[in-house]
Amino acid sequence: MGAEFRDDLARGFAGTLDFVRGERNRADPGVAAEIQKAVEGANTRLSRPEEVKKFTILPTTWTAESGELTPKLSMRRRVIELDRGTLVRDQARGVYA
Repeated sequence: MGAEFRDDLARGFAGTLDFVRGERNRADPGVAAEIQKAVEGANTRLSRPEEVKKFTILPTTWTAESGELTPKLSMRRRVIELDRGTLVRDQARGVYA
């Protein structure tokens, strides 16, 4: 049984952060700290297997216009896998860029 993506938690989590678009996200330690704080808060509502254990701040924003999200803001997993699959696999193995 695979992990199920929790759209409700993701939307609530995203709504707690004031995102700055672009490469500045990756370079600003304050952004990473704020995301870590939000992840820890979201994890309190999840079971252990559902918890976010690792995350990576991407240099781009996923939008419907860029193709990663549908117009209803659901993830297009196939597009994300093709575009960011190596990053996801590396993160799962503990290799970080």
